[in-house]
Amino acid sequence: MVFCIILLLWLVSSCLGGHTGGFDGHAVPSVSPAAFMFPARVLGRGDGRRARPSVPVDFTGRGLLSMDGESTGGSFSDEMFPIWNVTQRGPTGRLSVSVSNAYAPLRFVGTGKDLVNLSTVVLGDAREFQVLNSLCYPQESFWKFPSFDWLSEATYGGTADVEGVPCDLWSDDRGHRLALVSGTTRPLVYNFSLVYSFTFLTFDDGADDVHFDAKTCDDPPTCGDDFALPSDDVDVYVFHPANVLNVSGQDVADLLGEAAFLCESLDNGVVVGPLSPLVGPPASPASPVKKKKKKTTRGEETKDYEWFSKWRIAFRNRTVGQYQNCNGYPPSCLGVNTGLVGREASLAMGEPLAGQCGENRLTGSWYSLPACDDDDDDDADARTSAKKTPCPWTVVERVKTINGTCALGDDFLADHCANLRAPFLDAALALRRAFETCPPIPII
Repeated sequence: MVFCIILLLWLVSSCLGGHTGGFDGHAVPSVSPAAFMFPARVLGRGDGRRARPSVPVDFTGRGLLSMDGESTGGSFSDEMFPIWNVTQRGPTGRLSVSVSNAYAPLRFVGTGKDLVNLSTVVLGDAREFQVLNSLCYPQESFWKFPSFDWLSEATYGGTADVEGVPCDLWSDDRGHRLALVSGTTRPLVYNFSLVYSFTFLTFDDGADDVHFDAKTCDDPPTCGDDFALPSDDVDVYVFHPANVLNVSGQDVADLLGEAAFLCESLDNGVVVGPLSPLVGPPASPASPVKKKKKKTTRGEETKDYEWFSKWRIAFRNRTVGQYQNCNGYPPSCLGVNTGLVGREASLAMGEPLAGQCGENRLTGSWYSLPACDDDDDDDADARTSAKKTPCPWTVVERVKTINGTCALGDDFLADHCANLRAPFLDAALALRRAFETCPPIPII
């Protein structure tokens, strides 16, 4: 399942301007998209004679994280620009955000079950982890944010007025760019890679220790005896590229979980191949689709979702592991659980462990099927895992494969995802009808 973390950027609320830890008398400005990513021409080589700045090693702050000039924090949130918290203590840093999931069931709202809690932690040994609603995933360290250690080799690039605040500009040849409030060591906008940027709304010297236990990341918990996978065969569903009929190493879903994935994807502008658009025509003003505060776009075309298949699988090992977030063909997965079937509520909307060990009656469930060696790819009957241990799942049969255009019709989003909140019952019923009425694709 694609689980994006992108929100669109608008204006920063002016009520944050007077927060403690402001910028030496300057009000925190309203920040336009142009302020998030400095064009390369702005940061010249400078005169090279200015002493390099020394930003405090230990600090805390709040601000906006952006990617390519657009505020980020979860495509599943209604918030225009979620406020991120950042803490740096020595070599260890944490970047975190908490937003309400716009697709959560109404009965979740206000209970805490609707929250998406997302953080990235960088430890002193340079290991990096992503934590989503108690699910912890090791990941390759590429942000190294919020460290400013690169400033020891920085080049002065002159001054610029950033939304009314005079700033000194610094950069290096690795993509770092920093705007400091002139005459201070207070960062305002920090481009810490070629695509990622952080705009500080507050910045305070000093920070408490960042407490983090990596054990649950390296050895994620199972549900134990509290919850087990079904003993009966289970029907699962997946959109996939044409002629790709092996679900080994892929994420699949039950019907309600697939409906949630589909409606969220359509609402965020997912588009597939030229003949199989997941997104129908734009909704008319009279459309019953909820008008969300964030805008969405049609996105770029991809052929990852041309066909739609229903599979029947059986679980040889009923122990429930952590859900692996797998995307692409061939798949690339986030998570170290390679020996057990993973499970979570759709869009991580569940408890405990994001629905790993819950019933998920309102949200549906997503499953990750560990990659298994397979001598018969056409059958996708995986028999041994990559670790040469018995594969925890097996295919009973591929029930049916249909074309995505037949499954979705002209405008699935407007016709079947009108309330844009789980449970997506109408969308699930529409997908069930599609398998009853759409002709099967002949598989050679």
